[in-house]
Amino acid sequence: MREAVVRRPVRPTTGGRRSGSGLIMVWILDHKTSRGGDPVLRNRLGDVADPQVRVPAAYSVVVERLRRDIMLSRVSPGERFPPEREHAERLGVSRVTLREALRVLEGEGLIEVRRGVHGGSIVTTPPAADGRVPPLVPWSELQGLLELRACIEPLAARRAAERLTDEGFAGLDRAVQGLGTATDIGTFRALDSAFHLLIAEMADLPLLLTAVEATRIAMFEPLDRLDFDVALASTQRAHRRVLAAIAEGNAKLAERRMAAHLADSGREIAEVYARFTEA
Repeated sequence: MREAVVRRPVRPTTGGRRSGSGLIMVWILDHKTSRGGDPVLRNRLGDVADPQVRVPAAYSVVVERLRRDIMLSRVSPGERFPPEREHAERLGVSRVTLREALRVLEGEGLIEVRRGVHGGSIVTTPPAADGRVPPLVPWSELQGLLELRACIEPLAARRAAERLTDEGFAGLDRAVQGLGTATDIGTFRALDSAFHLLIAEMADLPLLLTAVEATRIAMFEPLDRLDFDVALASTQRAHRRVLAAIAEGNAKLAERRMAAHLADSGREIAEVYARFTEA
């Protein structure tokens, strides 16, 4: 019997492609010695350091936050953002700033802003995938993202097993159970992301969570443009195996099972990419 599959949609690209999906990690070297820091390090850096601090516009910060939530399926297609006043208060920004950010997202095709009593800002449903669309990034770049994922997510699973809580288990179990009834790609992506991101949150290492989020966004931006099927049953089985190891508190087993899950996923992605690059 063939596995149930769902068709991947295409999420429109957001302007020029951003390295790592536009998520920029800035490392600030603060040298507080009277001589201006380590001279060897200063020589290595040369004159590339910029003494000016550039503060981004508030609306651009809101755009990145909301775009990130959409790309990670924290907000699903067809779902509305909260009413403007409530949403602005949650984000800690003015309604003017929020409106400007929403206009940017609307221009990118990520949301639709409807007016009137029953209006609001609604996440758009991506159009159907087009098999003629070429891959957005070369295989070498995607392969690097898969290798990075294989390094960080097994670590997250191991740490999650060592820090399991009742609340964490309940959230993971809901995501696994939901895959059994998923019939569309939006639901699948939301539940798949919820499972992997909750494990990263349970790992209790903020930098690791940021890396998992950024890697997922950078991977699925190019993948979502390709026309191929997602196997629901095999994904649910893999998630169940990872969850069982975490629930047992078996950190090493959770790490191995997550690594095996990602290896299987990577092989599937490689086969899909090969079909498009050979066409």
